[in-house]
Amino acid sequence: MKYKQQFLVAISLIPAFAYPHRPSYSVFPQTTFAGGRSVTPELFGFHNEGQVYLFPAWDIIYGFENHENLNLEIYMPAFIRDEQDCSVSNKTRLSGLGEIYIYFKYRFYKKGDDDNNHQIALVTGLRLPTSTQREDTNIGSSSPGFVAYLTYGHEALHWYVYGFGGMILSFPTDHLFDGHQFYISLASFYRPKTPREHHPDWAFGVEISAVFNLKDKCHNIVDPNSGYDVLYIGPSFGRVNDNSFWSGGIQWAVAQKVFGIQPKLLSRFIFSYSVDY
Repeated sequence: MKYKQQFLVAISLIPAFAYPHRPSYSVFPQTTFAGGRSVTPELFGFHNEGQVYLFPAWDIIYGFENHENLNLEIYMPAFIRDEQDCSVSNKTRLSGLGEIYIYFKYRFYKKGDDDNNHQIALVTGLRLPTSTQREDTNIGSSSPGFVAYLTYGHEALHWYVYGFGGMILSFPTDHLFDGHQFYISLASFYRPKTPREHHPDWAFGVEISAVFNLKDKCHNIVDPNSGYDVLYIGPSFGRVNDNSFWSGGIQWAVAQKVFGIQPKLLSRFIFSYSVDY
């Protein structure tokens, strides 16, 4: 079984003075201000019955000049994991650069002001492999993919609600075909205090996420020890202070179906720090 990053994490920002609180596992519709830039290091991981897998990552966000509704985003995760080749039983410890995601976010609908609004955005892009198949195993993924998400958000002074649905459709290759991935998520956040400029601002929430990963193919043969359906739920938090943003969350697998001989998934977590400039 090849463990992959199970979720494309939401990584868009808007100016910190607007006191945003993005969810940890939902793609949200906000875009950065026109001409804005953001750099976000983060640590994503998940825990199964036998091991913890870590995916440190960098996210780079570019806001187009004179266009506050369009962002270019590049997401570059690394990984540390065990890998089992589809044709042999030997496992190999791997570390390196994972699949790179390059995509555009276009916010095509916004109604209301900064304190109370509705927003909808479309995200499209590509998942790019970082290497090709080797004799023993593969690093990253040798199966490119198409990324598409539709996301909605409603913000009030003390409440935030986000929801999205999306997919990553894999392109076939000569060696490996990653199973298609589908995502649904809903997040609700509460901010206890009314925000004030130059004061830290906190929000706390709950996220529910469903992940559906179809089975992989290796040399056009279905890998029986791949594919899973998981329902997650757990708390998240956000902290904004001027131009920086801390966020994190943990989710537990409350229902799942794994195929073949695979360990069950127990939980996943994320922690990130963002800087706008």
